[in-house]
Amino acid sequence: MNEKVPMPPVKPPRTSDTIIIPTTPPRALLVSMAMRLRHDFHLDRIDGHPLSSGLAPAEREALLGTMAQIYEEVAGKGFYRWSQGEEQRGGLYTV
Repeated sequence: MNEKVPMPPVKPPRTSDTIIIPTTPPRALLVSMAMRLRHDFHLDRIDGHPLSSGLAPAEREALLGTMAQIYEEVAGKGFYRWSQGEEQRGGLYTV
C-alpha cells in the first residue's frame, strides 16, 4: 500500500530557462536576501530595551552566512545538484 510512485524522467532545463550566476554571491545580494527574511536586519539592537528590534553585529554576520548557504543550495552547490535531476540517488532525500 505504501509503494513509491516512480518519478517521471526529468528533462534538462531549456536554454531559455537557464541563467548563469556567480560562484560567489555579491554581499549586496546576501544583504537583500537577509532583509527579506528579517526586515529589521539593518536596525541595531538596543540592549536592555524591551521594545528594541534589530540584530547585534554577530547575529547579522551569522544571518549573512545562512543566506550564503541558501545561495549555494539554489546554485546547485549544496546537497542538491542540478545535474542529478529531481531524484537524489544515494542522497539525503527524494523529492
